[in-house]
Amino acid sequence: MRVHVCRFVCLLVIAITLHACGGSDSPPATTPEAAASAPATSPPPTTAFRLVAIDLGKALGADKRIAEPSTVFAPTDVVFAVVSTDGSGPSVRLRAAWTYPGGRLNVASERQIEPSGPTATEFRLSDPSGLPAGQYTLEIAANGQSLGVKQFTVE
Repeated sequence: MRVHVCRFVCLLVIAITLHACGGSDSPPATTPEAAASAPATSPPPTTAFRLVAIDLGKALGADKRIAEPSTVFAPTDVVFAVVSTDGSGPSVRLRAAWTYPGGRLNVASERQIEPSGPTATEFRLSDPSGLPAGQYTLEIAANGQSLGVKQFTVE
């Protein structure tokens, strides 16, 4: 009988020690100071909207990507530009400004996009009477802020 009492007392001491050292399943109590210094739970991070590439070419594929890349065009070609972006965020206004030889702005076109990952946005330049020969510049802007410039030639 004495052995059973000793075993019971030892088991009781072990159980009390484990409980006092954090063996409880209940969450620890937090003080107001600890709650104030704990980081707030935030939504998952979003990737900032950014330019990946400006690609030029003579034809588009079914995936709306450049199928025939080029930086040299004939006056009768359609110049395709695909602006590849990544990231997410609120609505973005992309603007393509096509500058003719001599620095004269020919045309600017805009597309409103709702980015939520990789996005390809198409722009195009053509002239039924033919594009004048020379060096051209395409500037891409997002919400009024320049993202990048691409140059090409019409021969």
